Formats: sequence, structure tokens, C-alpha cells
Amino acid sequence: MKQKIGLYLLTVVLLISIFSIWIDSPPAVVTENAPDSVFSAKRAYTFLQEICKAPHSTGTPENKRVREYIVENCKQWGLDTRIQNTTAIRKSRTGIYAANVYNVIARLKGKDSKKCLVVMAHYDTQPNTPGAGDDGAGVAAMLETARILTSTKKTFKNDIVFLFTDAEESGLLGAQGFIQDSVMANEVGLVLNFEGRGSSGVSTMFEVNKNNGWAVQHYKIAAAYPVGSSLGYEIYKTLPNDTDYTLFRNAGISGLNHGFIEGFVNYHSPNDKPENLDLRSLQHHGSNMLSMVKHFGNISLAQTKAEDISFFNITRYYLFTYPAYLNLSFVIFCSILFICFVTIGLRTKQITLFGFVVGFFAFIGLLALLFFIIMFLVRGIESAYPLYEHFYASNAYNIYYYFLAFTSLSVLLYALLYRWLLTKFSLASLLAGMMLLEVVVLVLLYVFMPTAIFIILFPLIFTLIGNILLLRTDNETIKSMALQLCLFVPALFLLPSAVKQMYAVFGLSPLVGAAVVLLGLLLGLLLPVFSRAFDHSRYAVILAAGICFVTALIGAHFNSGFTEQHPLQSNVQYQVRADEKKAYWISDFTTPDDGNKQYFSNFSIKNDKMQSDAPLLSISAPTIELMKDTIENNLRKIFLHCTSTRNAISMLISIDGKNTASNISIAGPAGGMGNKNSTGGSFRMVAYAGLDSAGFDLMVETKPNLPFELTLTDRSIGLPTLNGYSNYPKHIIPGVGWNANTIQVVKHFVF
Repeated sequence: MKQKIGLYLLTVVLLISIFSIWIDSPPAVVTENAPDSVFSAKRAYTFLQEICKAPHSTGTPENKRVREYIVENCKQWGLDTRIQNTTAIRKSRTGIYAANVYNVIARLKGKDSKKCLVVMAHYDTQPNTPGAGDDGAGVAAMLETARILTSTKKTFKNDIVFLFTDAEESGLLGAQGFIQDSVMANEVGLVLNFEGRGSSGVSTMFEVNKNNGWAVQHYKIAAAYPVGSSLGYEIYKTLPNDTDYTLFRNAGISGLNHGFIEGFVNYHSPNDKPENLDLRSLQHHGSNMLSMVKHFGNISLAQTKAEDISFFNITRYYLFTYPAYLNLSFVIFCSILFICFVTIGLRTKQITLFGFVVGFFAFIGLLALLFFIIMFLVRGIESAYPLYEHFYASNAYNIYYYFLAFTSLSVLLYALLYRWLLTKFSLASLLAGMMLLEVVVLVLLYVFMPTAIFIILFPLIFTLIGNILLLRTDNETIKSMALQLCLFVPALFLLPSAVKQMYAVFGLSPLVGAAVVLLGLLLGLLLPVFSRAFDHSRYAVILAAGICFVTALIGAHFNSGFTEQHPLQSNVQYQVRADEKKAYWISDFTTPDDGNKQYFSNFSIKNDKMQSDAPLLSISAPTIELMKDTIENNLRKIFLHCTSTRNAISMLISIDGKNTASNISIAGPAGGMGNKNSTGGSFRMVAYAGLDSAGFDLMVETKPNLPFELTLTDRSIGLPTLNGYSNYPKHIIPGVGWNANTIQVVKHFVF
């Protein structure tokens, strides 16, 4: 019976892990018949369908239609609504991003507003996507929230500003345009931003400001279904990702950033359409938005900063918080527990020094092996299924089969290693080595991600306490086994859902190995349970994990094709090179697919792109008019006017490296700004979105007595209709990004 208990315990552990992943899900959808004071995703879906009829990137007629729809509704509900049209400009070290933006600002006046609450989402999309998840869900939630507040005639202390930003996809330029207006920016007390990086999943609060204590504590109280963790925030800070909230955070304005991240395969894709959005994610967005507006709308926003706190969910929607300054004490306490465990084990001879050392290095070796094995497996999958590379991070529609395969393979390798090691060394010795590495990881987390140590801290503390007790008692009794299982609960409720979230973040990129390393840390804590299972059957765990691994790969293979519901993303652009008087088909991919093979029956590879000759159409090239050319203070100042005469919506200016610009000022139809380059370096690129027939002006500062060379590329969406070329098959859609499904005209200029 005692031997069988090992498998029973392992089964319970597996069920608890599955349950902890299952509860990490959005709330149920509220029907359209719900009271008007309650947020209903079904009602918001009506707005979503209208917003997401077609792609609506900045500068397109569809972008204007969506903007007018938002304005019409907000005015109808009695909100003080206006459009902020401005030329927004952001400078990086080597380039400038600018756009002619139209932000919609709808204000619900408060009774005694000192600082306003800003609720924000962007209404523009990337060129080829209807943008249901990114960011139609945020916009629809804002419209339904605004409708509820005005229909119930709810009044607040603070002004509530619904900010629908433009040109987020072009470089956060709508938010930049708002921040550029110092009067409006100075009014803001708190920002609630809503984003989507996919089409499903919980609406997680994933980013806060420095000194986040005030904002997070109020989020815990205010949100209907609070979900978030400081681990997510710490990881997000290390990634090269930004949202509109980034600019408010950089300006020192407090805020809470929300988003869902599952269904990443649909991100920026034509498949990101309303019918593919999980309405539970929209419900989560909206329920939290409405409840937070009601809360923050009636409290003072004058002081929104307090000492940092660590936070995470310990049940489905209960957010646990504690002051971050306690983390050092927790690390010390955990280290003391570890020393006690090892000391007791050595004194009672349950731990041997040699076994301790072997356990430490074996665990390091296992984690390294897991990381590299998964990395090579990912590369093997990409080689076997090269079309996966058409998606961000190789996220295919069958991605969850691979996540199951990674998990099963990790358990398989772990079981193979430790079933053998347990025949050579005591369980306590191997555990001591594992725990030492876990403590080292804890310390490293404290150094580099100080508010995120909870993910290892609490599982480790409870596991150490359990193992200390078991060293001093008969650990074969039913009572001791039940105690041990209870002390594993923190690990089982924190780590499996964190692994799932990391899988969703990294997909089939090599970085998915980080998720497997976290899984390995969980498996290390669970060694006593696995040890009992090995006692019952040497090969049961190994066999089960191996079967699961093979089954997952087989399932992935049989679901690796593409259909109308799960279409392949293709990539092709038509490019005219005006100086050469030639045209080409170009793809960002290096092998043809069912969608673009008709364009690349005979192609060459140039700059890691496919290129083939195309029929030359008469399409006018972008122009630059020299307005003025002077030398002042040993700087050449060139004044230029850039235009496109063919209804292109964006323009890219590449500056030759022989004589780059030390500074560039831009003025669009709505004005501009001419800040000096505060980041140093030299400019080599200007990207301008929302281009219209008026064009825009440049003032370039560069070295005198040297030619200044520019290459202009203007872009419009859609491929030309030509004889001999057919539309995509139903299982093919245009790909993501700014090149797919575009006409681009390139022309070179020298001044």
C-alpha cells in the first residue's frame, strides 16, 4: 500500500497542477440582457464588430471611419469629445518616428477634479489586420464603459478622460502626441491602458510605474477580477516591448497596464478578427475597466506613488501583496532554513557531503540540459516545418501540442536522471544539492528582479520546512505524506501557471527554454513525490512521460497544416525602383509558399529576401523639393518638403551613411517640433505615418561641403491587380508587418 501511495501522491500533484493552470482563465461572459450597470462582453461585441470590419492603420480611409464612429458614439452619450490632430515625433539614437495623428479625447466631467483619470487604448491597427485583439477589444471595452457611465448618469469627483490613441503601431505616436501637449499631460493623475497581444487569455495587469505601492494596492481593491504579478512586470522590463503607457511611465505618470497574451498566432494577422477573439478576454478587460473607473474616479489622484510592493495571485482572482523591502528578510530566512536542513541532515547522516555535491552539480546539469535540448528541439521543429517561421516567434496554431511535448520531455529527462541517482545517493542528499541551487537562483532573482522572488521564495520556504520536519520524523507514515503534500501546494499553485505564461510569451522561440528551466525548478522541489513513485514502479513515470511526448509530437504533426480557419501567413510586396525603371516582387521569406509561389517561380536571394522581376507599372515616385540650403555655425541646414502623389499612407527615408544628419526637425500639416537630438549619435532614418497629400517638411542639419543622399520609399496597402496573377487561396492570408501586401516606390535623391 505504501508503495502505491507514491503514484497516488504524484497523481494528486498532477491534478493540482492542472487545476492551478485551469483557474488561470478569464471570467464568464455576461449576456446582453444584464443590467445596464454591469459590463457585458456581448454588448461590447457590437462595437467590436463595427470597429474591426477591416484593417485601419493610420492614414487609411478605414482609420478615419473608425475614428468618426468613436466620435459619433461619444458625442451621442454626452461626453465632451474632440479630436487632437498633431504631428507627433519620437527620436531614437539613429532614427525618427513621426506621424500625422488624430487622437480622440472624450471627457466625462467630474465634480471637483484636480487630476484626471485617463482610460486608454489605441484604435489604429497594423496594415493587414482588423485588430480585434490589438486593440479593438480595448476600444470596445472603453465604448461600452463610457455608455454605461453616461446611461446610468454616474458622477465622479475626477474627470474621466477616454483617450483613443492613433498611430500606436507606428511607434506609440498617438500617445506621444498627447504627451507633447504639456497642458493635457499635466492634468493626468493616473493612466489605465488596455492592450492585446493575441486573441485570448486573462487580462493581466503586467506593468506599473516605479514606486508602485499605491497603484497596485488600489488595483487590488478596485478591479473586479484582479490578475497580475510582479514577475510579469520584471520580465516585461527586460523585453524590447513598449505600449502607449510607456510614454506616460517615462513622463513620471503613474498607471496600470493591462493585456492578454494568448492566441499569439493571430497577433497583427488578418486572422485577428472579432469571431476569433475569446469574449471572456473582452469581458475581463471590460469588467476590470468599469470597476476601476468607478473606484479611481472618486479618490484623490494627487499622490499616486508609494514604496514598491511584490504581488501575485494565490487563488483565481485574489491578489496577494506585501512590501518589497521584506524580500531581503525573506531571502535571509530562506537561507537559514536551508542551513538548518543541511545541518540536521548531516548530523543524522541522512545527508552525505559527497551526495550533496553530486546533487548540486547534477541539478545544474539537468537545467542546462533541459534548456539546450529544448532549444535544439525548437530548431528541429522549425526545420521540419519551415512555414512556422512566417509567424511571430514561430507560433503555430498547434502550439499547445509543443508545450505539452516540452513539458513531457522535461519530465522524462528528469525521471531518467533521478531514478538512477536515487539508487546511488540518499533522497536527502540529492534534495540538499537541489535546494542549494534553488537558493542561489533566489539570490540572483533578488539581485536582478527584486520584486519577483516570490515565484521561488514561497515554494522553497514551504518545501524546506516540510523536509526539515520529515528529517526528524518517520516520513513513511500517511500523516507525514499528507503534510508533505500540503507543503507542496504553494509550489503547485504558483509555478505551473507561471510556466504556462512563459510558454505563451516565448512560443517556439529559443527563449522558451527559460520556461522549461522554471519547470525544472518545480520538478526539483517535487523530488520526494517522484522518489515514492519510483519506489512503486521504476519505469511508470518514464514510460508515461515518453508516451506523452511522442503523442504530443504526433498530434502537432497532424495539426500542422493550414486551413481557411487556420490560414498560413504569406509575404510579398511589389516594389518599383524609379531610378532603375524596374519593378520587383520581394518577400521577407527565403522560400516560396502556396500564397507567393506565383510571384517567385524564378527568384534570387538578396539581403535575405526573395526577389524576382515584376511587370513595370506606371506609378509616380515620391518627391522631395529643396526649399532652402544654408550654412550656419559650420552646419549645413537643408530645408526639404516631402510628398507622395499616389495616396501612399507612409514614407521611409533612409539617409546614406557617408553624411548622416546630426539633427532633424519635422513639421507636418498639423505643425511639428524641432528638438535637438538629446540622445547623441547621428540620424539615418525617418519613418512618417499618416501621410496625406500635403506631405511634410524636414529641416536637416549635417556636415557642410559634402553631398547629402536620401532614399525615399513610400508605401500603400494592397498588391496591384495584374493579368496572370491570382488572389490568395482561401487558406492563405497576407503576413504581418509593414512590407507584406504593399506597393512600395523607391527613389534616390542627392543634395
